[in-house]
Amino acid sequence: MYLQFVTNKVKDKEKYISAAKIFVQDLIKVNGCISADVYQVEGKNNEVVIASQWINKDRMYSTEAEATFLNNKHNLKTYFISNETTILVN
Repeated sequence: MYLQFVTNKVKDKEKYISAAKIFVQDLIKVNGCISADVYQVEGKNNEVVIASQWINKDRMYSTEAEATFLNNKHNLKTYFISNETTILVN
């Protein structure tokens, strides 16, 4: 199992969260995605984490997962500054 945490620095937290929630609703539909959600970082007003759980690495990096991100990217990009990704493996 793989856990992916993408910590995003954002310009407008509330608008980014709204767009990110739409993205994770689409991401959950991707074959191999077990769960996905959006989290606020306590004490940091400009950070939002998109966390997802995957059955394996191949599904996490699949063309279906990539297409889902690309389909939502335009909604996220307006509020995006930078990000850092952490992958945990079980």
